[in-house]
Amino acid sequence: MSKLLIDDGKVLLDPLLLKKLRKNKCFSQDDLARHASNRRCPVSSASIKRAELGSPVRYRTAKNLALALDVEVDSLFARLE
Repeated sequence: MSKLLIDDGKVLLDPLLLKKLRKNKCFSQDDLARHASNRRCPVSSASIKRAELGSPVRYRTAKNLALALDVEVDSLFARLE
């Protein structure tokens, strides 16, 4: 399960999966950002929005999102077809 690394060390996440996981927890993007901050794995709502729109994010952001959503970071990576 390889991650797609972008030139500047960013990764591409699966936007549909990320949105599904967030909604399964009944979080808005702002709620998820607050939840992540409370769990000491901060992610801005702007970063969440970018990831859900399919834009690359820093690996640290991906890791913090995974921690906040209680999933393995590898499960969030976009899959190459």
